[in-house]
Amino acid sequence: MRYEPIPAKVYKQNRDQFAKHLKPKSLAVFNSNDIYPVSADSELPFAQHRDMFHLAGIDQEETILILYPSSKDSKTREVLFIRRSDEHTKIWEGEKLSKDLASKLSGIESIHFVEDFKNILHLISSKVDTFYINKNEHYRANSPVETREDRFISWLLKKYPAHKVAKSNPKTIAVDN
Repeated sequence: MRYEPIPAKVYKQNRDQFAKHLKPKSLAVFNSNDIYPVSADSELPFAQHRDMFHLAGIDQEETILILYPSSKDSKTREVLFIRRSDEHTKIWEGEKLSKDLASKLSGIESIHFVEDFKNILHLISSKVDTFYINKNEHYRANSPVETREDRFISWLLKKYPAHKVAKSNPKTIAVDN
């Protein structure tokens, strides 16, 4: 680890604070940042999406967080999806978080591997009306690169066109011209 872990209760408090603002029968999805290639065999150092780190304390790529506070099933109120580690990954990229360590760091009990995300989201989606998405709409945000979040939002809107969509961060900065 690059730093001493912050107590998981801090992230739990952050999630609880965020959840207070969600409409009933809604869920929010947060994605980690991408790893950006520099060449065929190297990448820029990974930098986690601030919202993901703020809510879960996980500093690993290919991580997804679902917050569904009004769920009747406690196992789907907070769900974290992490990348599965294998021998090849350990050798070339380093070991990834285990489910136990991800749970200890985040304070989230329901941990799955990222390949289970679409199936679990599909099971939950029939019970919700609104998806909260984490779109960066800051007036200076003008990236020519489609982010992991952008790809997810495109997929979500095509897959679930009957659901409402809301912003996970509705506050935007207006610029007077």
